[in-house]
Amino acid sequence: MRTSTRSTTGERARAGTRRGGAAVTTVLGAAVAATVLGAPPASAAVRDLDVRASCVQGLPGHLVTFTSDGTVTDVRLPSGELSAVEPGRGPRAVNFRLTDGQGGVFQLLDATGGVVAASAPVGSYGCDGWPSVERYLAEGDDLPGAPQALTRLSTAPSATTARGVLVHRAADGAFYLDPRSGGHVVRGAIHDLHLAAGGTSGWLGHPLTSEFGVSTLDGLYTRFEGGTVYWSAFAGAHAVRGAIAAGYAARDYERGTGLPLTDEFGPLLRGGFGQHFTGGSLFWSPDSGVWRVRGAIRDEYARLGWDRSVLGYPVSDEDDAGRGGFAQVQHFQGGSIYSSARSGAHAVRGAIRDAYDRAGRESGYLVMPVAGEVALPDGGAFQRFEYGSIYRGPRTGAHYVLEARGVLDRWGELGWERGIGYPTSDPFIQLRDGWSAQHFERGSLYTRSYVDDPRPVLLVKGAIRDHWASAGWENSRFGYPTGEEVPVPGGVRQDFEHGSLTYTWATGQVTAS
Repeated sequence: MRTSTRSTTGERARAGTRRGGAAVTTVLGAAVAATVLGAPPASAAVRDLDVRASCVQGLPGHLVTFTSDGTVTDVRLPSGELSAVEPGRGPRAVNFRLTDGQGGVFQLLDATGGVVAASAPVGSYGCDGWPSVERYLAEGDDLPGAPQALTRLSTAPSATTARGVLVHRAADGAFYLDPRSGGHVVRGAIHDLHLAAGGTSGWLGHPLTSEFGVSTLDGLYTRFEGGTVYWSAFAGAHAVRGAIAAGYAARDYERGTGLPLTDEFGPLLRGGFGQHFTGGSLFWSPDSGVWRVRGAIRDEYARLGWDRSVLGYPVSDEDDAGRGGFAQVQHFQGGSIYSSARSGAHAVRGAIRDAYDRAGRESGYLVMPVAGEVALPDGGAFQRFEYGSIYRGPRTGAHYVLEARGVLDRWGELGWERGIGYPTSDPFIQLRDGWSAQHFERGSLYTRSYVDDPRPVLLVKGAIRDHWASAGWENSRFGYPTGEEVPVPGGVRQDFEHGSLTYTWATGQVTAS
C-alpha cells in the first residue's frame, strides 16, 4: 500500500490550534463543575464533551470523542498543542494538558472506562476496541474543508453496514467509521462512483483510506476493499481493480502509467479485460496475464483492432530494440510490433515474423520494418524493412531478400514474383570466394557484388540450372557463372568459370563443353 508523501503534523497543528487563549468549545453538552490541573487562566473554560461519550482521543490541536451510538465530536483546543491525555480524578474524568502549561478537565458522565494509553503529544481514554481518528486528521488536513467536515458529522450515524461500519452522511460525501481500519472520508466524484457501484455492499466494498493526492499529477485517489478509485479533472472518477490493478501497481501506479481515462472494459475475446490510462493501456487475459501497451505501439495496436486483431493480447511490455533506446518492440500472441522514430510502428506476424527471426530481427540484416504486411493477388504477401523485404509465397513459405549486393533490385527487374517466382530460400551470404546467392521458384541469382565493388547479379534458370544443380552447383567442375544465357543456333548457352552448358530446343537436352 502506498502512503501519502504529505507532511501532516504541521497541517494538523495549524488546523486545530487557535492563538490567544480562546475558550475550549464543543459541539454537544453544557458546562459542568470540574477540577483542573494547576490554576487555569480565566479564559480556559471547562465544558462537557458529550454525556454519551465512550471514547476520547487526543491529537495535536484536537480532542475527538466517539459514542456508543456512533456520534463523532471534534473539539478544537485553545492556544498551544495537546501534550497529554490521561485519566482524571475519578473514573469519568479525562485530563488534558497544553504545551504552554495550561490544562483542563473534560467530565465524561457515563464513560465506561477502559485501558488508558497516554503519551505526548497524543493519548486516548476509554478507547479499547475503538478506531483511531488520527488517520482521518492526517489524511484530511490537505483536503478542502475536511476537518470541518468531521465537525459537521457530529450527528448520529445515517446507517450501519452489515460489517458494523458506521456511516455518517454529508452533502458532499460520507464518513465511514470502521472498527478495524479507522475513520475514512469518501467525497465528491469518488463518493458518487462508490454509491453507483453499490456502496459498501457492492464490488468496491468498504473504504480503506481517506482521499490522497497522487504523487505526480493533479488527481486524487481513495482505496477500497475491491479496488482503488482515481479522480482527475480531465477524466473524472474511475476504478482500477483486480488483475489490472496488480499490473498498474507493478508499473508504479500513476507515475508509470498515468491516471485512468476509462473504467475497466470487458469481457473481451477469450475472457480478457482492458483499461485505458493517460500513459497507455493495460490488457489482461487468462492466457497472457496483464501487460501495458503505450505510445506509438499502442496507436498501431489500436489501428489493427486491439485484441480482436490477428495480434491478440500482449504477452510482454515494450522492450528496447536498439538505437540507444530510440526503438522499441512489444510481443503479442500473434506477432510483434516494432517502433522507432525513423521507421514508425509496424506489426510483424506469422511466417513473415519467423523469417524476420532468422534474419536476426532488429539487430540483424533487415533492421526495422518500415511498413505493414501487404497482401498480393495470388495469395502471397510481402513486408518491407530498412535493408530488404520478406516475401511469403502460397507454396514457398516466407524468405527474406536483401538489398545488399543488388539481389532485391535484380529480382525486381526480372518481374518480382511474376517473373522467376517467390524466393524458396533465404540468402546464402558466405559462399566460397566471397559469392552470395538466393534461390527462387524458377531461377537462382548469384553475385560477387560489394558496395565498393559492384558486379552483375547473374541469373541461372530452367534446364541449365537443373543440370548445374545436379552436378553440385558452384562446387561442381563448372564453378560459378560468368554470364547469363546467350542465344546460340538451336538453343541457348551459359558460361561458367570452367566450362559452358548449352540447352538445345529440339532435343530438350543440356550438354556440357
